[in-house]
Amino acid sequence: MVERYDGDGTLDAPFVNKRNKVSNWGVETEPGKNPDQGSGFWNGTAGDYAGLYLVAYDEIKQAYPEARVFLSAFTTQSMMYFINNGISFPSEVLRILHESGGDFDVFNLHFYWEYTSYDQIHDAASAHLGLFSEFSSKPIWLTETNVEWGQLDSNYTEEQYNAFVAKDIVKRFAIMFDRGLKKIFWFQFRDKIGTWQVPMAPEDFTRFAGLTTPDLTPKPVYYTYKLLTEKLNGRTPAERLGSDPTGWVFKFGNDYDPVYVMWSDTSPGETTPFTLSVPWDEAIISHVVTEPGITEPYVETRSVVDGSLQIDLDDSPMFVENATPTQPSGPVIDRIRPRWCDRGKIIRILGSGFGNDQGNSVIHFAKSTLDSTSPKIKYWSDTKIRVRIPKYRCNWFKGKDFRRAKVWLTVGGVDSNERRLKVFKSSTCP
Repeated sequence: MVERYDGDGTLDAPFVNKRNKVSNWGVETEPGKNPDQGSGFWNGTAGDYAGLYLVAYDEIKQAYPEARVFLSAFTTQSMMYFINNGISFPSEVLRILHESGGDFDVFNLHFYWEYTSYDQIHDAASAHLGLFSEFSSKPIWLTETNVEWGQLDSNYTEEQYNAFVAKDIVKRFAIMFDRGLKKIFWFQFRDKIGTWQVPMAPEDFTRFAGLTTPDLTPKPVYYTYKLLTEKLNGRTPAERLGSDPTGWVFKFGNDYDPVYVMWSDTSPGETTPFTLSVPWDEAIISHVVTEPGITEPYVETRSVVDGSLQIDLDDSPMFVENATPTQPSGPVIDRIRPRWCDRGKIIRILGSGFGNDQGNSVIHFAKSTLDSTSPKIKYWSDTKIRVRIPKYRCNWFKGKDFRRAKVWLTVGGVDSNERRLKVFKSSTCP
């Protein structure tokens, strides 16, 4: 089957070519939480699943070496099982893959709980990957997410429900992006056919989980999702400035042209005051679309007084940005990929203003400095650097499983902004 969809010109399906092909493959879905039993989708143990996966991975890679192979789609329940028991269906699968010399490209999650619980679930997923050093830097993708239907008021009107979902999509995506996710899939694109009724059973809300109606008419969440992608496209997570109850505040992008995503978990009609410290004269605030018939966000301009922007946050997210963004005068690190890795591994530093060649520029890793004579620097351009990070001694970790190292550049005597890299201790360290 993989051969028919890899676009290599051999035994391809009629509509498949180099552009139209399937590059991502998963093996089963939501297989279970308890290592000794499966789920409604997988009638077997974690050992059974791991056995199938090892065979499937090799077959997929043999047919299409560049394909990404996903390790299932593990549920929130499986992450909680690990938190409560120290073992889970996915942790057992990872152990078997580790002992068998197996591999995977993406650790895949499904998440349908309230967005406020995502931090805990992401930590559990990271803990799974941290069990074995060869898996610690694997990316996490979230291929299904939507609101927690059990939290919804059964007496919601359709307009109230649509407003809730439009607000929720920004909140959960902001938190997920902040945790480093690069791929998040909203499930589903359009509603199923059905009639709104009050009261509504929790499971019946799922018929109205799309961005559009069944006839593809955009809902408020569609226009809010459009706003979300326009504001955050190309901007990487930079900092979390606040969490409930003081207000959720996230900064995306570099220091010269950032966008802040802000809201507060207040009751309807209530607000939480928040002071945003920014070196601007004026701020543009774009509000999410929550009402039917509205296709563009409400946008307002506010003055920044003495470096402070006073905002009353409510449960409706807003995007805040500089009315007159400045241009950087030196090197800017937008992101580091991966954001965590083992000592001595190669990373990419991405941004702008690095210079077309290294010359006298240097890279700083905590207290280590790499100049142009260092063999650790593999590639240097104005927007990308590939470099092997220092192989820190075991005592540098101070008994911890990982430490965060500050990373910055000095180009032409000008320092860049700092980013942090999570470095894992080697399994050979005590």
